[in-house]
Amino acid sequence: MYYCFVVTTINVPHLLEDYARKLAKNNKIGFIVVGDKKTPHKKVSRFMKHLKNFDCESEYMNLEVQQKFLRKFNGLSKIFTYNSLQRRNIGFLKAAEYDAKVIITLDDDNYIVNEKYLNYHSHLGKTVNLREIKSSIGWFNPCSILRTNHKREIYMRGYPYSKRYIENKIIQKKGKGRVVLNMGLWKNDPDADAVTNLANPTKIVGLKPGYSNIMIGKGTTIPINTQNTAFLSEILPCCYDVIQGYSFKGLRIDRYDDIWGGFLAKKTIDHMGDKVTIGQPITNHMRNKHNLLNDLKMELWGMILTEKFANWLDTTDPNGASYSEIYYSLAKNIQKKFAPSFDDYSIRKYFEKLSNAMELWVNACNTV
Repeated sequence: MYYCFVVTTINVPHLLEDYARKLAKNNKIGFIVVGDKKTPHKKVSRFMKHLKNFDCESEYMNLEVQQKFLRKFNGLSKIFTYNSLQRRNIGFLKAAEYDAKVIITLDDDNYIVNEKYLNYHSHLGKTVNLREIKSSIGWFNPCSILRTNHKREIYMRGYPYSKRYIENKIIQKKGKGRVVLNMGLWKNDPDADAVTNLANPTKIVGLKPGYSNIMIGKGTTIPINTQNTAFLSEILPCCYDVIQGYSFKGLRIDRYDDIWGGFLAKKTIDHMGDKVTIGQPITNHMRNKHNLLNDLKMELWGMILTEKFANWLDTTDPNGASYSEIYYSLAKNIQKKFAPSFDDYSIRKYFEKLSNAMELWVNACNTV
């Protein structure tokens, strides 16, 4: 297959049938669904077999299949917790094993809007000329190119609070580069944090006029999620949704696995001289039911630690000549330089475990 969609879900992912109907006729696509403890395995398995009727490949990885698959990779199974988005990483590895050219990570509440979906990812792997964005403070907010129902700007989940509502000169010019990752945005429900969803409920109308896909310049960081994002399988070593689920002072850290993974990916991509784009394809995000106060509890430590993690990442200088080498260097830097900066034992140990998990991930990618 050329394009492989990877989805984690605890539901039957009926939305994939619409993707198959609209895209499979003219494209070589496949779907990998990764189950979890709450997933209705028999129902999902039947649905994935049904999906093959639309001239596409499909596979459901239940827990038994996942465990068997992970035996190929020394120590990897211990870094994927149950009941978490991080099991999506298993699907990424499986897609790479199938030699997919482009891996598309999709949340199970992001519905396809039209048949042009894959057209907007078709620049992946190509050297293109696009509008390039650079920022005076080193940060750009993807939500700033979206139109909201109340006509006020909101910030994407993961955007540091210290960088919000301050002067930020955005420089736009013609840019050129090879694109290796493209993050599609969304209409309807934005990917905003719980604070925004509680205090400033927002609906997205669409992209602002004049925007389709824009290139993010080297040295400018953005939050990157795994909601509607495509990347070349060759950069898989830096596309890891990092471990979460650890408790600090009575609160568990969660919901920043894809965000911190995105920070690390952008740093690696910049170092390699490749490019990230954002914008199209837009999906219709009909957000699954959430307890926003519970989301806030899980996001609080992510908000706090993002400030220090992002600032450190801005100044660290990894080494290496490949995606594997650079990402491995970042893992070592976290262990040797970032983790020791914390006095709190539990936080320090968490980042040491994160570093170890990143190393295991690189080794698994190299094995594939």
